[in-house]
Amino acid sequence: NAKKELQKSLSKYSAAAAAVVAVGGAANAQVVYTQVNKTINAASPVDSIDINQDGIYDAAMVVYDLGGGDAAIIGGPMNSQGHAFAGSAPSGYNYPFKLNSGVAVNTQVFLAPEAVGTFTFVVGGANPYNSFWNGGVTDGFLGVKLSVGANTHYGWVRMDMAANGLSAVIKDMAYNATAGDAINTAQ
Repeated sequence: NAKKELQKSLSKYSAAAAAVVAVGGAANAQVVYTQVNKTINAASPVDSIDINQDGIYDAAMVVYDLGGGDAAIIGGPMNSQGHAFAGSAPSGYNYPFKLNSGVAVNTQVFLAPEAVGTFTFVVGGANPYNSFWNGGVTDGFLGVKLSVGANTHYGWVRMDMAANGLSAVIKDMAYNATAGDAINTAQ
């Protein structure tokens, strides 16, 4: 009798677990994830990424080694598609936000479409400007708004930035394939 009850309980548990997995899989089905692992530095200073995997580069980053402890990492949307980075523009300077894990991208303030922004700016080994990525960052998230035809899609790019402003690693990225739907960083 105890054995039958155990088998009955296990059957119910298995059915419930399968239902949870099916619902969880459906909830994340619209998120398209891509592992990248690209490093940009003085030896390889430019890289581009295709966030929504449509064969057209969506964003590019450039490392500038100006010598004497001066360096910058700058990036922006490309190919005149109307994409934008989450960020702020105090005094007319564009600074993309460094978002933490689990932050809703669609609720962010975005820079003007196609606006290039400064991720890091190092002068004489110091960070005198208000970039959110200055001082070295591990696992920071860039929020992106992609314009695909008449539709808006939200996504993220996870990156590391060196404190000296001489290198960055683009680790991975994702976007929500359902137009207008939200995505959280790291989702």
